[in-house]
Amino acid sequence: MSGSIKIASYNVHLFTLDATTMKQWVPRIKGATSVTFVRQSDITGGGGDTGSAPIRLISDSDSSLLNTALNPSMSFTKTSNKFGQFCDIKASIVYGVGFQSDHDLTDFINHFESLKIDGGKDESKTQRSETNTNGDGNEDVERLREILRCRNDELEKSKHEIEALTDNNVMLTNAFKESAKNVDQWKLQLSKYKEETEVYKTKLELMNNESDDNRRIENVAEKPLEESHKAEILHLNETIDSLQIDNESLKSDLFSVNKERDDANENIVELKDKIQDLDDTNSRLKDKLSSCRGLISQLRNSVVEQCVTMDQTLDITLTT
Repeated sequence: MSGSIKIASYNVHLFTLDATTMKQWVPRIKGATSVTFVRQSDITGGGGDTGSAPIRLISDSDSSLLNTALNPSMSFTKTSNKFGQFCDIKASIVYGVGFQSDHDLTDFINHFESLKIDGGKDESKTQRSETNTNGDGNEDVERLREILRCRNDELEKSKHEIEALTDNNVMLTNAFKESAKNVDQWKLQLSKYKEETEVYKTKLELMNNESDDNRRIENVAEKPLEESHKAEILHLNETIDSLQIDNESLKSDLFSVNKERDDANENIVELKDKIQDLDDTNSRLKDKLSSCRGLISQLRNSVVEQCVTMDQTLDITLTT
């Protein structure tokens, strides 16, 4: 460690947390080893950042075991009287450190907390480190929250759409009722026209019969009667044709109104199904978010339990 200034050294048992299970502490080296806080402007070695901070914590026997640059975003957690842990974010490693006494652990923590301030020369790098300290578990929770927010936005959008369609359906229903009312009036009028037509047809037949009976009357009166019959027959035929055209128009209008109402009802059913699907998905995501939070809590409790077990193991080792 040429050019370095040793600040404080400690004899410790060094461990790393199993990245796969996040439950087991794995010994970094068999037995105890010496670790030292050093001030050095140019330090290289495996297992950590290279020369970016003036204060580093290094294993004296082999820098690849521990070579961590301190910065203000780092924190050391005391989990028992003789054991603590800290995380090297850049190396993605959680270190566990066991001591022979509570006094050594307290002294180490004091050095760690005071010296890490000197490692914050690069402010932007510190901020990025702080952003990353939440860990993978919190990232999963945030991702689930983002998905939930998107689902809620889609649900609100669908609700607005169904409200708009419901309003349109109300308008169409009212229009249909009005049209149906008009259709009933038109049907009544058509029935009246048919009755009048039948009356006219009957009258026409009577007039034809009268015409046959009166053919024997004088020729002077016969011609005006025939002209009058022809004009009335023509009028009756025109009335019948007009009534038939009105009837076809009414049927076409009624068909259009029924089709618009059926289309609106189909759209409402589809949107209701979509909202139900979104509600089900939202519920599943909430359950998954709750499960992730429970898993994170279990992992944290497991780490504490492992630390307690490791502390007891260290007590037995140091005693023997």
